[in-house]
Formats: sequence, structure tokens, C-alpha cells
Amino acid sequence: MLLQWSTPASLLTVSELLNLAPGLLGAGAVGMTSGPTGHDLVRLDGGRLATADGAAELAEVFQVRLFSPDVELRWAHTGSGRGPAVALSESGACPPGWAVDSVEVEEVLDGQYALWGRRFEALGAPGWCRAVEGRIGWIDVPAPTPASAGSDQDWPEQYLAMRFREYLTSDEYGNAAVLDERLIGIVVASAQFGGEDHR
Repeated sequence: MLLQWSTPASLLTVSELLNLAPGLLGAGAVGMTSGPTGHDLVRLDGGRLATADGAAELAEVFQVRLFSPDVELRWAHTGSGRGPAVALSESGACPPGWAVDSVEVEEVLDGQYALWGRRFEALGAPGWCRAVEGRIGWIDVPAPTPASAGSDQDWPEQYLAMRFREYLTSDEYGNAAVLDERLIGIVVASAQFGGEDHR
């Protein structure tokens, strides 16, 4: 399997990146933005990024990471509102004029990280839920609302998980190494203990 990195010939603004994103990522892409005052989970809506409260604030964003099942698009601000971008894919997805670098990988590992929250609330914004954790507060997530646990349960019946794929290769000494990791999506997952699904 080939892992492909595609990069533009010059630095991009966030607006230029978002103009390319819908055609590259397709419908249903989500992601994260980072700025000096916080981090937001976002949904790609046409050429705009939205939070559960409306349009995402992008004036001071220094990092954007958007992903769909087939492609991840990354951008980092380096100065004067511009920065490098890269698209990771297995499918050969690449905007016109972007340079392509690819590597044959030996193996892929799919996995998921549990996301924050032991209780979940539906929001007025379709396709969003609020993950609540008593000790630290809440975060709005562009995902369906999982079933919450009753007050007599320690763990929720379901939780939110970030799906990812790691690409493995061997180094010069024959040791396995993770070449890169691509985010795939945010999904509702059922609680598992000891490898068993507990619904």
C-alpha cells in the first residue's frame, strides 16, 4: 500500500486552504483548529468551518487539521497569514499543481482514541453533541449523540472515539516504525472491557 503526501508549491492562507478542502475531503469532513485562546472541533461546511455555535473564528488560528475517511488535510501558520499544507491519503487525492511524494508501507494499524466525556447532551445544531465531564467541563463535538449512562453506572454505555490509521515501515536496523498517522473520523463506540463489547 502507498501512503501519499501532497504539498502545494507555495504557502497558503487559511481561506485558500478552505477553498480546496471540499473537493479534496468530500462531504462530512470534520477537524480541529488551534489558536492562542483555545482549540475548537469543527465541521467543514462547503468552504467554511463551523462550530456548534456558528462560523469558526479563524483570524488567529495557527493550525488546522481536517479529515474524512480517505484524506487528512493539515495546515500550520508560519507567518503573515500563510503556511505550508499537506494532504495525506492512500487514494492519490491531490489538488492540481501539488507535488506528490509517496512511500510503500509494510502494514497499517487501525485504532481509536477515546474522547473526552462521560455524559452526552444533544445540541440544537444538527450533527453536534456536547461531551460533559464533571471535573473539567464540556466540549462540543461534530458527532452523533452517544447514549449516556444512568446515574447508577460508572461508565457510559457509549462514548465518542477518534478513529485513526498508523502506517508502519521498517528502519535501517529492521525495527518497526510508525511512518505517519492519519485521522479518519469521530464515531460513536460501545464500551469495551477486556476486549469484549459491553452494550
